[in-house]
Order: sequence, then C-alpha cells, then structure tokens
Amino acid sequence: MIVRLSGADATSIARHVLNEAYEFPASTAAHVRFRVRDLPSFPGWLYAFRSPKSVTGEDVVELHIPGNPLLARMLLDDLIKYGARQADPGEFTARAYFNGRIDLV
Repeated sequence: MIVRLSGADATSIARHVLNEAYEFPASTAAHVRFRVRDLPSFPGWLYAFRSPKSVTGEDVVELHIPGNPLLARMLLDDLIKYGARQADPGEFTARAYFNGRIDLV
C-alpha cells in the first residue's frame, strides 16, 4: 500500500512515523522501518520528492508499506495525529494544476 503526503509539512510529518532519524535529500528512495502506535517497527520504502520537481510541485513523501489494511489505517491515524489530513477527491491533480505541473491540454 502507498500513503502519499504532499505539502510544506510532508517531511516533518513523515519523520514522526520513522523508526530512525532520517534526512530528506533532494530526491531519494530508502528502505526504512516505520513505527505506529505500540507495534514493533516494520519494514517499508520511503520515496521523497522535493519541490518544485514533484508531481504536485510541492514536497511529496510516499510511504510504501506492507499490504495490510489495518496497518494502513493505523499509519493514517498516526499521520493525522501529527498534522496530516486526508486529501479530497482529485486534490493531488488540482495541486499539480495550480502549481503549474500539468495543464488542461
């Protein structure tokens, strides 16, 4: 499963669910360990894309986790606790359009 964060606070929110300290370079893919609630840490992948070269034109962090719906729900709940919110339908496309990353053609 993939959880995507976009916006100025994407990296700072993502840091809260990482098991170790992590610095976000310009663009990266890294094998990391995530932690949520009282569960032991679990492996996953982190992809970071820095503004303005991301799909939305903002900082984007993708958290790739094992395909367990309960684990995904727990991760989303923790991310929301740290300041994220769920995107509205079409919001990522709208952000890309308003930031000049795509056009209507």
